[in-house]
Amino acid sequence: MSSSLAHYLGSKTVKDFIASRPARPLVSCEDIDALPEAMQRLVDNGVLAMPVYSHSTGEYVGLIGMLEIVKCIADLHWEFLESPKPYREAEIYVEFNKRRVSETLTPRQVKISESATYLVAIQTLISGGLRRLPVMDASTGRITHIVTESEVVDVVFEGLSVLDPAILARPLSRLGVLSHLAARQSTDDLFRVSVTGRTDSKLELMETGLVSVNGIAKAIEAFRVIVSTGVSAVPIVDFDQAIQSTISVRDIRRIAANAANVRVLYEEDCAAFSRRAWAERGVDQPGGEGDKASQPLIFVSKDDTVRTAVERLHANKMHRVWVVDDKRRPVGVVTLRDVVGDLL
Repeated sequence: MSSSLAHYLGSKTVKDFIASRPARPLVSCEDIDALPEAMQRLVDNGVLAMPVYSHSTGEYVGLIGMLEIVKCIADLHWEFLESPKPYREAEIYVEFNKRRVSETLTPRQVKISESATYLVAIQTLISGGLRRLPVMDASTGRITHIVTESEVVDVVFEGLSVLDPAILARPLSRLGVLSHLAARQSTDDLFRVSVTGRTDSKLELMETGLVSVNGIAKAIEAFRVIVSTGVSAVPIVDFDQAIQSTISVRDIRRIAANAANVRVLYEEDCAAFSRRAWAERGVDQPGGEGDKASQPLIFVSKDDTVRTAVERLHANKMHRVWVVDDKRRPVGVVTLRDVVGDLL
């Protein structure tokens, strides 16, 4: 039952969970560091976010991660949108390299103590609409861990054994993700990239209310959609609106090795950019050309079970899978919040 999962998650503190899991590097940076250097540190250590400390006082001042870097690049794109195309990428490159972490970080947000239970950590993450939750050692004022949505997926997956099989066998349609999708995404701040690869000046959604990008649109357009909508990923579709793949915040790491690689955002279409991003993660791209067998990895049907959703979230280290119809057209999304909110 859901209460058994709550008991499982409430039986250990965040510190207990950290100690029981494989050690992961907790890197940090200072607010005066150059943004490209911070980005490289994230990539080198395989993490999506890290705490930032003040160079002058040593105090914790916020988080910097791939999400903030994507927003910075999207903002620069808008800033130089009117520049002649031959100069635009160079101007963005120069400005990106001039940025400091202090200009881009997310200031201090909600944090939690190591002594809190993991159940409280999850509830705080979900109720606050957070993607990351810093864990602080009260005695030192230092961040010792960052609870992420991907980590929560892993923890919930490990706790499946305590759940009633009947709960896990329920169809996803019972979660209500299709009925409340449009309600939780405001049409006032959403737009989608048209099949021509141009950004429509008029705000427009798929018939389902779900934002998507066409595979031929440039990668920069996908990241503009991500920033504008406040989501962390969008599905990539073909001309028939059938899902091809997905592009997410973490994929921006592709430009980390050399900030000049920002040009690939303008040169590569979404499909190619996503394919290379998956390859660099050591995974054949789900839904890639000629790879029909792998397509279900990033999507589910409304008749699939809660267990299937959790297993696919866990297998792909993602915190959302797309819900598709019988023609593989996205009609909804199942997120970590949907699943955990239902189970708890």
